[in-house]
Amino acid sequence: MSAGYTVGTWSGLPNYSCEICPYATTDRETMIEHVFIHRRPPLPLARVSSYVLGPDGRPAPIPSISKPGEG
Repeated sequence: MSAGYTVGTWSGLPNYSCEICPYATTDRETMIEHVFIHRRPPLPLARVSSYVLGPDGRPAPIPSISKPGEG
């Protein structure tokens, strides 16, 4: 696996350029953190739960839905 960045020079300083996007910096640690962000797994999608409140303000039971012909 490559480092995820290339090293060149800019005004006599080392210049670290991301291989994935146009980001560049003269600080190696900052570039390492930047590349890590590209490589981390995506966050899981939030689970959405919904319910209907009854007249007392508490969650009401969800009625079951039967298939046609099952009653």
